[in-house]
Amino acid sequence: SFYNESPGVSVYPTPTIGMVGVLKDVKSRITPSFKKAGTLVALLGANKGELGGSEYLSSIHGITAGPPPSLDLEVERKLHETILGAIQKGLLLSAHDCSEGGLAVALAESAIMGGIGARVELDATDLRTDQVLFGEDQSRIIVSLEKDKLDELLEVVQASGVPFAILGETVDSDLIIKTEQQQEVINLTIDKISKVWQEGISCHMK
Repeated sequence: SFYNESPGVSVYPTPTIGMVGVLKDVKSRITPSFKKAGTLVALLGANKGELGGSEYLSSIHGITAGPPPSLDLEVERKLHETILGAIQKGLLLSAHDCSEGGLAVALAESAIMGGIGARVELDATDLRTDQVLFGEDQSRIIVSLEKDKLDELLEVVQASGVPFAILGETVDSDLIIKTEQQQEVINLTIDKISKVWQEGISCHMK
């Protein structure tokens, strides 16, 4: 439906596209969850800091405005071909798209689903820290991989021209994100963020 109300309050129009496909070998599937500590965490795609219509603006600043994130279909195609190629070569342990909530939320979701944390350091950039953490830029996927697979993955990425950056590595129990100046902007236990995530609907209803 393009229009709904819940009790007397309008719900934003929500166009949705559903897609299905056939996975020839279920053993080759890649899920979003981090699998174990001591693996690399990397980002395929570029941070642009697009906050228009974002969950961050709505939740933190009470603003529902701005243009939606831009989408370049050719860039998106290259990203998915690159990810598919890496999966087929057995190079990845996990892969998770950055969407609602941006980079920080995608990292948190991978950590929650796997019960494994991550220690991440943001690269130097002209963007503000909140733009990097919560921008909902399209065509970005967070992956994890064994360290000995990095060179092979770099070959795949460089052949495609998709932007690539090492973010950090997985750890046992915490999600820690630092700026390039080593300032901690997020330091939370997996138990804490899992509780907030699991109780999100009930908290919102209160």
